[in-house]
Amino acid sequence: MFRILLSAGVLAFVAAAATAQPEQNLSRWKANMGRHQQVIMQGVPAPYDKMFDPTPDTVKHERLMRLQETIDFHAAKISEAMVGTTQRILVTGPAKKNPNELTGKTENMRQVNFAGDVRLVGQFVDVVITAPLTNSLRGRVAID
Repeated sequence: MFRILLSAGVLAFVAAAATAQPEQNLSRWKANMGRHQQVIMQGVPAPYDKMFDPTPDTVKHERLMRLQETIDFHAAKISEAMVGTTQRILVTGPAKKNPNELTGKTENMRQVNFAGDVRLVGQFVDVVITAPLTNSLRGRVAID
């Protein structure tokens, strides 16, 4: 028996062989997005090196693309919903693309880049999220 763990937008799974119902599994994943949910798939794992997989690579690639598009869509929705909110950020250091800015992580592990003094590194700072980007968020230090 395999267990698929869906939790807070993260999908971790182990598949023994190509499933006969990829659409059902993808729609099940979409329906449970954002909630802790376990979905159980039937099957007994065989040693990976002895498994035969009749699924063509083109089909696997197409399924992977659909899954990645779904994950990206939901990640963007979560990021967009954070705009205008104040998030507590652990400041980790200078931003990768702009060393004049700082970067840090939110409680839900989203990267936030913002202008700030280097003395904030290693501290928690309240930051107002101002814009969602593809792989990070923009913000500004919240003024009390």
